Amino acid sequence: PLPFKSEAECAYVAGLFEGEGTFHVARFYYIHGEKRPRRTPQFHLRIAMSDKEPLERVAAYLKGGYINGPYRYGKAHFKQYWTLSIDSPPLVRAVIHAMWSYLSPRRQKQLEVGYSI
Repeated sequence: PLPFKSEAECAYVAGLFEGEGTFHVARFYYIHGEKRPRRTPQFHLRIAMSDKEPLERVAAYLKGGYINGPYRYGKAHFKQYWTLSIDSPPLVRAVIHAMWSYLSPRRQKQLEVGYSI
């Protein structure tokens, strides 16, 4: 099943991901501080923003993901930010599939390369 109730929700998430998101391939995991290779890579989607509300909206649309923060880059006068992380493999696949047509060719290429690893 697709993670969005409407095309508007999908377009909203795709826009946030296009502008503020990252795609990460985790090839290792840690147990008791020891780095170990994964048998299969795990894919993660992240969106980081200084406004928490859009991230809460995305998490509600997806009924998944988790928000961490607030964090600060470096100096105390820098704005704080939050991150939305989507790590569940079925949800990551469903989100990418649903928002694919809304993503730029550059972002599509990044995801294609990531999934080919």
